[in-house]
Amino acid sequence: MSIRVLAFDLDGTLLLDGTKEIDPRTQASIERAIEQGMHICIASGRDRIGCKLGSDPLKLQNGQHYLSVLNGRLIYDFQKEEYDISLTMSPQDGYYIQRVCKEYGLEAIICCGFDFYSFVPATTSDFRKRLLKKTFGKPADYGFAFKDKHTSYTDLEYEPTMLSQSITKIMFIGSGAFYRAYKNELGEKLKNYEFHMIGPRWMEIMPKGVHKAISLEKIAQRCGCTVNEIMAFGDGMNDVEMLETVGIGVAMGNAMKQVQQRANLVTKTNNQNGIGIVIDALLEGKEEKLRSIKYIDEL
Repeated sequence: MSIRVLAFDLDGTLLLDGTKEIDPRTQASIERAIEQGMHICIASGRDRIGCKLGSDPLKLQNGQHYLSVLNGRLIYDFQKEEYDISLTMSPQDGYYIQRVCKEYGLEAIICCGFDFYSFVPATTSDFRKRLLKKTFGKPADYGFAFKDKHTSYTDLEYEPTMLSQSITKIMFIGSGAFYRAYKNELGEKLKNYEFHMIGPRWMEIMPKGVHKAISLEKIAQRCGCTVNEIMAFGDGMNDVEMLETVGIGVAMGNAMKQVQQRANLVTKTNNQNGIGIVIDALLEGKEEKLRSIKYIDEL
């Protein structure tokens, strides 16, 4: 068996829909892989706090395991307890992207390390979000469940603001109908940045040259292996570079069609133990077969 590193996207991949927990069958398969000496990497658009949904249940702090957070902009080495930081966007970039956001009437979340800024128009949607925040004490509708003493959340007025911090990423939130109509226009305005649809309503904007594949190349070096010895799982467009770069790129059954087309292998959905089925086959000595088929049903 040549695979030495397993990399997982979180939302729509490692985590179950709704509960945001790991399927016990999937967790058991990953734990068996760890027992056989494999390194684990969570490769997510979330920050380190958000990745606790995956890293805590798997106890990644107990071995040579990694986080690739903010879509590859930052690597965290659990064993050495150190960060490897890549590119950021400037406050000027943030100001320009906010202008684009307002031009199209979109909502946005601006991420600056542990500081998050909400850029939301004063609409019924904004009222709903503020009501949820007041009721539950945190902006739960944006998935920031792991607020801790290091994180802060600030509501901006819906006017472009020159922030004083470097920006790790910005997320646009709109309707599926909006993106179908205006995605090409947005692409032209954002051509100097990396941007991906990570779901029907979410677009992530990052510095040019930042994606998960770059971070996995660095992690492979740390583990003394090549990217061909990595198996990665994902479901969104921000996973494509990663899936195309590694030895075995696995798209989930619930992945976007474009992602499935560009992956080596398509497994079952995140709610059907799609990851566990592939890992079990790998541990049973079926790596060569996994490298040769397109759909897990062919196994």
